[in-house]
Parts: sequence; C-alpha cells; structure tokens
Amino acid sequence: NTKAALNSFIDQIEGERDMVALVTFSTEIREILPLGTLDDVSFRKIVRGLNAQGKTSLYDAVAFTYDRLRKQSDPRRINTMIVMTDGEDTSSSQTLETIRSKIAAAESSVLIFNVAYGKDADLDVLQRIARLGDGRAYSSDPETIGKLYELISKFF
Repeated sequence: NTKAALNSFIDQIEGERDMVALVTFSTEIREILPLGTLDDVSFRKIVRGLNAQGKTSLYDAVAFTYDRLRKQSDPRRINTMIVMTDGEDTSSSQTLETIRSKIAAAESSVLIFNVAYGKDADLDVLQRIARLGDGRAYSSDPETIGKLYELISKFF
C-alpha cells in the first residue's frame, strides 16, 4: 500500500517546481534519495525495491528528516515532510518530547503531514507529530492517497 501511495504522490508532483527526497526507516534511518528535483523513473525503481523489515524508528526518522529539511531549507520554498507509517515506534532513541523541543528551538519551519497505514494505525500519535509541524494526519484510504498532494497544497 505504501508503494502505491508513493507512486500516486509522485504522479502529482509538478516537474522541477517541487523537490523530493526519500528517507526510509525501520531499525535504521536511510536517506535513499537526497533532496533534489524529481527523476520519476529512478524514484519508481527505488520504490519497487522497498521492503518492510526490522523494527520501527518513527521518532528517529521524523527527527532526522526534520533536521535535513531545516538545514537544506530554501526560504523561497515551502518545506514539507510526509510520513507514511502505522504510527508505531518500536526502537527510536528520540521521543515525541525531544522532537517537540527540536522544533520549538528551530529558526525555520518544516510542515509535517502524516499518512496512517494499517487497521491498527495509531492516528492519535500521527496527529500529535503533525501538529508539531503545523500539519495534519490523514488515514490511508484510497481517496486520501489519490488527493494527498492536493490536500497538502491547500496549506499553501
């Protein structure tokens, strides 16, 4: 489902106007694609090769990606992070409170949007994370995924 959602999201990206990065997280956080203009063929190939494995370091991934976007932020752009997960965190060294402190101390902002996956997804946790970045959390129904880019665009 996550692969389909990523591909649906990529379908909506408008050429060189938007920049995209891909960070995966399980037990480890990995920046698969650094922030740059979208090469949708390469991106789709990478997405096809993704597999779920290990534990879930959700908070560590949010903190890592937030730091990356903040450091690479362009004041002429809107910096946004989209997190696709079930909201479970089984192995982070970070906590929701450390992320909150990091965001409060930051001089630039990054909007955080979350997409909850799975019937047992913890939408409450994802809503709390999203609020830290003035974003929103959504369920992963097909209509939401198809309109994700449009929903996020309404914030700008």
